[in-house]
Amino acid sequence: MDDLYIFYHLPKCGGTTLSRIIDKLYDPSVLFVVNPAMQHFHASLRELRQLNPDAISKLRMIRGHQTYGLDKIFGRSCKYITILREPAHRFVSAYFHAIHDPDSPLGRRLRDSGITLQQLAEADDAALGRDYLVRSFAAVPEAAHAREGADFLELAKNNLSRDFIAVGITERMHESVLLISERLHWKIRGYRSHNVSREYSIDQVNSEVLTAFRQRNPSDVAFYEFALSLWDRQTQAIPSFAEKLEHFCSTNRTYNQWHDRIDKLKKPLRPVHRLLMGKTASMS
Repeated sequence: MDDLYIFYHLPKCGGTTLSRIIDKLYDPSVLFVVNPAMQHFHASLRELRQLNPDAISKLRMIRGHQTYGLDKIFGRSCKYITILREPAHRFVSAYFHAIHDPDSPLGRRLRDSGITLQQLAEADDAALGRDYLVRSFAAVPEAAHAREGADFLELAKNNLSRDFIAVGITERMHESVLLISERLHWKIRGYRSHNVSREYSIDQVNSEVLTAFRQRNPSDVAFYEFALSLWDRQTQAIPSFAEKLEHFCSTNRTYNQWHDRIDKLKKPLRPVHRLLMGKTASMS
């Protein structure tokens, strides 16, 4: 039986970029995507959990949010991958994403409360704080509702080192894509970055916000530092990683230059495409 890989997608950690790579590499017949849309998410996750053994045996990749722990449900050996981001930077990205998303319940809550980024960094918010990363990787019900993650830090670190064959780091995306490609035996020439926020620049965020968040979430900071050390060990374990990275970065530049030209040629045609799609939808 082929290996079953699970991409555990943490929000605002660069996971959309990796998801697009996965979608190109895996045939839909062996790939299950947990629908990220709020109105379909729980039904999609429920469908995955209720798959029969024959359907599970055919899968080679699962990607989506809240997918860690599925190996215990499936009764099939699984290998996990993930990407992690520096906790304070992830917090800021999640805040601005929610604030600018009209359909986000979190965004509506933040907008209605009028809470500032500084105030939220100092608050006890379950969605964006309370050592969110640690609670996510502890994968026990008590952790999900804990007031903070100190009690679950060692469990989360053990889970990460035991179950994840590749841990990517958002701040080192080229290296992380190469690491995952090497561990999963992917053959890719390059990749495009997706869902990159243009609503803010981390350089424009007051450093006091980042400091306040890190002080309120010390277990997440310790967990991220542990993930960095694990990432370092995993990259060092790959023969000739530095040479492979140099070649990958070169081919990735060429890949993106080529796609930039294609996108430039397609741009004038997009209004026509939207018009035709609108007419097709109205006729159906």
